Formats: sequence, C-alpha cells, structure tokens
Amino acid sequence: MFLSEEKQMPVDVRLARLEDAPILDQVLADSFFDEPVNAYFFPDTDRRKAATKIGMGYALREMYLPKDGAWTTGDLDGVAMWNKPGDPKPSVLRQLRGLPTMARAFRGRLPKALAAFGAADKLRPIEPHWHLDIVGVSPDRQGLGIGSALVKVGLDEADRAGVPAFLVTSDAPNVPFYEHLGFAVTEEFDIGPVHGWAMLRTPQPE
Repeated sequence: MFLSEEKQMPVDVRLARLEDAPILDQVLADSFFDEPVNAYFFPDTDRRKAATKIGMGYALREMYLPKDGAWTTGDLDGVAMWNKPGDPKPSVLRQLRGLPTMARAFRGRLPKALAAFGAADKLRPIEPHWHLDIVGVSPDRQGLGIGSALVKVGLDEADRAGVPAFLVTSDAPNVPFYEHLGFAVTEEFDIGPVHGWAMLRTPQPE
C-alpha cells in the first residue's frame, strides 16, 4: 500500500472496536490489494482480495482488538495495528486455533507465508519498542493525512515511553513516507522476488 500524504486535514483517531471490524476488513482488503508481498502470495487477483480480507480480519480481531492495539478514524477510513512493549505473545492454543483461518486464507501458500512472517519478525529490535505491523487507508481517502495520523498515534506513545518504533515494508514508495516521520532504513531483505525494508525510529524529545 502506497501511503502518499499530499493534503493534510484534521483526523479524529480513536481505538478501534469490535463492531468496527466488518468495515475495517474491507478497508484492509482494498488498501493492501496491490501490496507487493500480497501480490506475490496471491497472484490471482480474484483470490487475493478475499484472502487478504480473511487474513487481516483475523489479525484485527484476534491479535490487536483484544489488547487495544488497533486505531482507526471516526469515519473508519483507515486502521493501524501496533504491537506495544509488554504485549503478551499469543499462546500456543490461540495460534493453533488460528491455523484453520490462516489455511483458508493462504491455502497451499501457508508454509511460505509463515516462513515470511517469521523472517520479518526476526528483524525486530531486541529492546522494548512499538512495532507498526499493519496500516491501511481506503484507496479513495489516501493522500489526506489519514495514514500519518494513524502512525503518529503510536509514535507519540513510543516517544512518551522513550522507546523506538519499528516497521517493515515492501512498498518502495512508502520508504520516503516513513522517513518523513523519522524512520530510517536499518536493513534490506527479500521475500522470494519481493524486496523489503526494515525501518527504525529512535524516540524523539517532546
């Protein structure tokens, strides 16, 4: 997803709630449709949107809403999912319960997807940090400052705690967007034919 910010506007950001999930599922499916890793895993475009909606909808409901790690806007036109320092790791039982859903989304590509997720996770810093896992904005609402507002809510919390923020992206145009927010590339990597960037932002003084 390309997070262009061309026109700034006031954005009302709040924690996402379970009743928001059906709309946010579609926001994620639409915004990540052309994301390079997504296109690699799901070359069939009809299959891609359905699989993205299933997989990211599962992550939203099972991994982020329960721990207050998902933020959205008043208009539900974007969502950001953050891992925070001290968040508990998913239990083995929860991971096992999620396998049928993930298998339904990825089908025969599930082993490759799990390997890619694991490789990206190994790039995370050892020290406590805020991790921006997913951020998506409805395509017709991109370029209005919504993406920046959703990212900044986590950056402000990281700054208050005095800890870094971390993310990975496979969209080359997103690298300067995140650099504008204070991130710097720390490592480059490949998932199959897709190139990616790991980026870190040190805490900023108030």
